[in-house]
Amino acid sequence: PFFPPTARHGFDRELQEVIEQALEEIAGNGDTTKGTAGYVEVLREALRKLERGELPWGGWVKLSKAKATQRSEPVAERVRDVALGYDRHPGLTGDITDWTRRLFAIAGRAMDSYRRFKKERGLIDFIDQEELLLRLLEQPEVTELLRDEIDLLLVDEFQDTSPIQLTLFVRLAALARKAVWVGDVKQAIYGFRGCDPALMSAVVKAMEQDGRPVETLDTSRRSRPQLVHLANALFVPAFADQLPAAQVRLKPHRREVKADSALEFWHLDGDNKQLRSAALANGVRQLLASGRQVVDRHTQQLRPLRFRDIALLSRTNDNAADYAAALAAVGLPVSLGRPGLLATPEARLALACLRRMVDAGDTLASAEIVALCEACAPEAWLEDRIDYLERGGDSQRWRLEGETAHPSLVALEQLRPELTVLSPAEVLERALLLGEVERAAVSWGPTAFAASQRLTNLEALRALARSYEDACRRTRSAATVAGLLFWLAELKEEGLDNREQDDHADAIQVLTHHRAKGLEWPVVICGDLEFSIRSGLWKATALSTTATVDIADPLAGRRLRYWPWPFAQQSAGIDVSERIAASAPGREDLDRQTREAKRLLYVSITRARDLLVMPFNSKSKQRPWLDCLQADWLQAANGPLLMPGGEQINCAEHLLLPATEATVTTLPDEVLWFPRRREPVPKLPASVSP
Repeated sequence: PFFPPTARHGFDRELQEVIEQALEEIAGNGDTTKGTAGYVEVLREALRKLERGELPWGGWVKLSKAKATQRSEPVAERVRDVALGYDRHPGLTGDITDWTRRLFAIAGRAMDSYRRFKKERGLIDFIDQEELLLRLLEQPEVTELLRDEIDLLLVDEFQDTSPIQLTLFVRLAALARKAVWVGDVKQAIYGFRGCDPALMSAVVKAMEQDGRPVETLDTSRRSRPQLVHLANALFVPAFADQLPAAQVRLKPHRREVKADSALEFWHLDGDNKQLRSAALANGVRQLLASGRQVVDRHTQQLRPLRFRDIALLSRTNDNAADYAAALAAVGLPVSLGRPGLLATPEARLALACLRRMVDAGDTLASAEIVALCEACAPEAWLEDRIDYLERGGDSQRWRLEGETAHPSLVALEQLRPELTVLSPAEVLERALLLGEVERAAVSWGPTAFAASQRLTNLEALRALARSYEDACRRTRSAATVAGLLFWLAELKEEGLDNREQDDHADAIQVLTHHRAKGLEWPVVICGDLEFSIRSGLWKATALSTTATVDIADPLAGRRLRYWPWPFAQQSAGIDVSERIAASAPGREDLDRQTREAKRLLYVSITRARDLLVMPFNSKSKQRPWLDCLQADWLQAANGPLLMPGGEQINCAEHLLLPATEATVTTLPDEVLWFPRRREPVPKLPASVSP
């Protein structure tokens, strides 16, 4: 229904001819403008691909929109007229059908291979556990045994359940003497993982129909009253088509203790995302310097704002990394788990010690150890090495002898004979100790937080070494130091070498809105409110063919839908795409995405205890994500803002410019430096034989 009837004629040949004619006419009309020159390159590239039979459908769309400058525009119009027929091309629907069938076939074969892989090795994953338990619950002898054993079934975070999990819960609840289900459908934000809030709604409805008690928690113990009233004003109307007001509106437990702002609007100046991130970092710096006080969660007393009291939320991991970089650039401590662990100086020093211990001929590792431990410029150690070699020194013995001997290199050299009896994780631990890596990492500073983060990164490196050994154990392969080094290199190449996030450090927490669920902070900055609500039509989606959920059989009517996007990077001005978006499936998808966007906003806005910050682009009035709440009354203000229910919230607004300089926090005097290296003590044997 989305594509017009296909035309049975030579589309490719017609497009090729009109492009050839266009190139000939443009070459003869004297049009040498820059715009037309670019258009000619588009035509030539398309012609080359057409001649090879390789012009993608995105190329057809590009030609249907490409324009030349005025003199050559009539020629370009003829090309566009022909290219616009791409949706009637029989090859388009044929390719989509073929691609979809091949993809599902490949996925099926991959699942079969994965199943055999697990079976051969005696492994099961989380999905297997669910399926196996479901099979067990179909056995009468198992259900009878469980009926005698289960007194109470507790289901927490029920809103995040999947159909197969609901099937398990329903069957277990039927065997338990009592069942308690705890969840908040307003916080169902993991649709991309297969969770469906309709499942929880169906269970609640069934319980109400059966006369079983459904208790609604109506008190917020987290946020100050003004923020609770803000959440009520925003989300009672936003969820009105899904939930009654009584299941959304909350009463505040806390009381107001200070007449400062509870909601702030930050207008970020800057022509690009990088500058606006710098402006936001400047706002955070000003907030910390303002003398702001927050209510301590444990003592309920006012205290000064700390770094760790602030959370900056973003929609994507890439944006989170940009925000973290901007905050770090102005000297603010940041906690963010992100790739790049093995590129940090402390990890490079640790791996250099490991490589030098394994291979005496790894002279690059020796140079890295000297350079990083002594914090010297390349010219210094390079000159020393050249002088050593010119005097006839052995390349592998540099800095191992005489007055210039480096203690770490000497210690690593002495340990090499013991490598055969140590595991890779143990070798790494010895390398860290003998190379004095922790001591060097702390000495680099330049702040107490940076030193703490470096130690946290070394702990992450230790954890990776243990993970490597676990992986070898599961696959029944030998764990070696060389294998560990290759494995770490693969992680780095694939961007899987995540730095450890120290949640206990006094640092600003930067994370995604999804990861904020279940957490809370005195100050929450809801970033990326201009984020557009994106279509999920072109992603794999689990759908139900039934109008309602049967809680006795939640898996009934479930199917997987996948529509491949055939137009590559082209996204706008595509007629067939617009027809699909306007269709019933398109409207249903937009409604589903909008509902999840509202729930994610609810999670983020309700994380704040004392202050909620909404940053916006100062040069744009567009805020698609926030506007999905249809709260036109929520406008930037300085002073009290009247909400629809009659309550007021104290507001402030600030115009923020990009920060121009960093403020470095120096190490405090009481920092305890690591002592000099100690000799390793042999471990006691795991067992002693008499």
